[in-house]
Amino acid sequence: MEQKSFLQTGGRWTQVKIKTAIASADAIANYLFDHQAVGLEIQENNDEYSTLLAYFPQDDLTTMRLRNLRRFIAKLPSFGLPGEESITIEMRAYDSQDWANSWRSAFPPQEIGDHVVVAPTWHQMEEDEPQDDELGDQSGTEKILIRLDPGMAFGTGHHPTTRLSLHLLSGLSFKGREIVADIGTGSGILSILAVKMGAKKVIALDIDETALNVAEHNFVVNGIKDHVDLRQSEGLVNLTGKFHLIISNIVSQVILPMIPSYPQYLRKGGKLILSGILDSESQTIRTALRDHGFQCLQVRQQDEWVGILAQKGN
Repeated sequence: MEQKSFLQTGGRWTQVKIKTAIASADAIANYLFDHQAVGLEIQENNDEYSTLLAYFPQDDLTTMRLRNLRRFIAKLPSFGLPGEESITIEMRAYDSQDWANSWRSAFPPQEIGDHVVVAPTWHQMEEDEPQDDELGDQSGTEKILIRLDPGMAFGTGHHPTTRLSLHLLSGLSFKGREIVADIGTGSGILSILAVKMGAKKVIALDIDETALNVAEHNFVVNGIKDHVDLRQSEGLVNLTGKFHLIISNIVSQVILPMIPSYPQYLRKGGKLILSGILDSESQTIRTALRDHGFQCLQVRQQDEWVGILAQKGN
């Protein structure tokens, strides 16, 4: 699989700016990814609204893309999500270079907790920042550097669901023998962190071919490709074996029906990281975990989003 960076393409671009209720933001973001947005930024405005900035080539399909987007938004209430009455859409044109500069300025390096730095590939690290060639044994206090370009797959570390997963994962200890499953890998950011923390192998799954291309590119950039088995698969389908850790940063509607199946894929005492859970849904998830033999070790919250670290019982 080969990925061409959207920053290397020329021409003119259309920015679609969508202000939406937070509850609908992930559904709209997934729709934009599935319909070939060449970049997507999600900004949390407050506790109620998010702004999505999506980019498409400026061509004769622009009007059709907007019409189809509006049709999708009109269907959101059928999924129990806020629809047209809570959403506004704006459009503007960009020259390639203007867009590239604007896009890059929106993604400075970010620190996740005490141990992780996520930086775009174009950022030149300063002397007091972690360097690519200084990474290795991360059992000490050195920060782990993840090189990741914002692109066509979810998971740049800016969204609370990804940040919660990174926080929970970075708090674990690895001994160099752990086998991890990353369900819905997206950009591959969580697989990258697991390997850089010492995991022996990661099985990274995603149903979306675009995400698989982006993830493979990011695995190469971060020098971990040989430690990851990247597969196209939906949920736990085609997953075999037992794992020390399973990570699922998806949405509650997908996580909940998988909870009864997680134990058969986890080793004795294995751990589970779940994210993509709204605060209003977290109690349902935690109850289901307890009902299936899990102990909730840690619950973190950012804005209206919740991440859970659980452990399989003996």
